[in-house]
Amino acid sequence: MKNRIFRLPLLLTMLLASTIVIADEAIIDEPTPPIYKSFGLRATTGLMYHKYSGLIKNEKFSDNIPFVGIGATINVGHLSLDGYAQHSDKGKDGSFSIGTRGAVNEEAMFDREDYAITLGYQIGEPIFSLLPKNFSSLSFLRNFSVSAGYKWSETNIDVTQIALKYEDITRTEIQFKTTGPFAGINYIHPFGKNRNHKLGMYVAYGRLEGDYNVDASNNPNISDDNAVSPTEAIRYGFSLNGLLTKLAIGKFTYRISLDSYDYTMDLENTRGIVDNRSIEEKLYSLNASLNWVFD
Repeated sequence: MKNRIFRLPLLLTMLLASTIVIADEAIIDEPTPPIYKSFGLRATTGLMYHKYSGLIKNEKFSDNIPFVGIGATINVGHLSLDGYAQHSDKGKDGSFSIGTRGAVNEEAMFDREDYAITLGYQIGEPIFSLLPKNFSSLSFLRNFSVSAGYKWSETNIDVTQIALKYEDITRTEIQFKTTGPFAGINYIHPFGKNRNHKLGMYVAYGRLEGDYNVDASNNPNISDDNAVSPTEAIRYGFSLNGLLTKLAIGKFTYRISLDSYDYTMDLENTRGIVDNRSIEEKLYSLNASLNWVFD
């Protein structure tokens, strides 16, 4: 009888230990939500209205220029990493004026290149998951994300001036580069069947540094190099994107967007004769992208 009494605590201890082990195994074996991963390639084309106001002889050029671009995006959970390169066709603008040199015909050819690396984070989902269940009316917070990155751009301009009276030709080559970091906030609104399409908007702030170089034949008074003060740049836009079709390998998605980007940069000093002390660029573009996504 005593042996049975002593065995009872031992049996209870063994039973409790077995229960804890089983519970631990259940926790370990409980499936966790998979981390979403994807890789995408995209080709972009569009039309860009490019307006440039420069330093020499108050030049102001503008044109509607087609462009092409390529990019790649990696998504892991709430994080994304994107790289993009874009090159425009040649824009063309000109003017005719009468001054001290008589009638002067001016013609400008210009193009632009853009490169960017962007790191994004879908900040809305983690924030919404921390809210109590009775805050379901704030589910729109899931659709917010933030981004930061670095951008490079280069505008190349070739200006030819012909003084008809003297048959004098002056050619000026201008290279204007900007580089700098940027940060932005984005919002998307899913809609349609299975919420496969999204309306989006974004705004980003950049801090740019510039490099302005000029090579002017027959005009030694024009500076060949000028320092440009850093400046702020604002970029914003609206987009529509969604699923086109599923493939045996991956899927095709689309993106259409309207974007605006502008900035003004002032000279720190001038080593030659210029008419202005600031450079201004404005860009408005309509973009269409085809994306091949693997997830």
